[in-house]
Amino acid sequence: AELAAGGDTDDGSATLSLAQRAAAGFQAAGQAERGARANACAGGALLRLGRIGEAQRQFEATLARARALQLTPVEAACLTGLGRCAEAAGRIDAARDAYSAAIELFETQRSTLPGDEFRNALLSEHLAPYRAMLALALDAHAVAPTDAAAVAVWHQLERVRARALG
Repeated sequence: AELAAGGDTDDGSATLSLAQRAAAGFQAAGQAERGARANACAGGALLRLGRIGEAQRQFEATLARARALQLTPVEAACLTGLGRCAEAAGRIDAARDAYSAAIELFETQRSTLPGDEFRNALLSEHLAPYRAMLALALDAHAVAPTDAAAVAVWHQLERVRARALG
C-alpha cells in the first residue's frame, strides 16, 4: 500500500483498497504495529481522494491506537497526516500545531537513540513535517512578504536542512 501511495498514477483508490486489506490482515494476524501503519496509509489515501473528514477521523483513530501501543513512528505519521488534513481544510494554525507536534515527537525519539547513524536513519525517513512547516512559511511569506515572514522561512529552511544533513 505504501508503494502504491508513492506512485503518480494512483489517485488514492488503489492505495486505500490495499491499505484497508493490509490493515485487516495484520489485525487478524495480531500484528498491531503493522496494522496501525496500514491504517495511517489508508488515512493518507483518503486525503489524496479529497475525503478530508474521513482522513482526519482515520488519522485520529490511528493516533489514539498508536499512543496506546506506544508506536512513536506511527504517532508521528498520524500527526503529520492530521496536519495535512488541517492544511487541506484551510485551517493553517491547526496544521502548524500538528506538524509541530510531529516534529517534537521526532526530536524526542531522535534524542533517545544511541549513535548518529541511528538518529540520522530515523529522521531521513521522517522529514515530511519539517517540509510541511517550510511550505506553510513560504505560503505565509507569499501572502504577506514581511521581514518576520522571511525570517520564518529562513528558520524553517534551516530546520529542514539541519535534519536532512543529520
